[in-house]
Amino acid sequence: MAPAAARARPLVYVPNSRSASVTVIDPVTYRVIRTFSTGTLPQHVVPSYDLGTLWVANNEGNSLTPIDPTTGDDGTRVPVDDPHNLYFTPDGLFRSSSSPNGDIALIFAMRTI
Repeated sequence: MAPAAARARPLVYVPNSRSASVTVIDPVTYRVIRTFSTGTLPQHVVPSYDLGTLWVANNEGNSLTPIDPTTGDDGTRVPVDDPHNLYFTPDGLFRSSSSPNGDIALIFAMRTI
């Protein structure tokens, strides 16, 4: 296991597309720890290339919500155009996303986030 992954707090993050939120669940007790607001239509929680951040892709909100995997705390939303199906290059310099129907692929420099 990567060192960054080993440091992550063991939590389950469930995007709630209808309520524009993410619910955080303890996988040992199955209890909801908390629910926090995101941008509109969160659909995916994606790890960054270095596993140092989890990103909630808020498709219709045109934003990403960062989560610190060591604490489970969410951060300030970052504006991004249509962050559906988020992927990172191995060197972490760029991220890509595609539209929900797959007809458009977008490439962005990570230094802009």
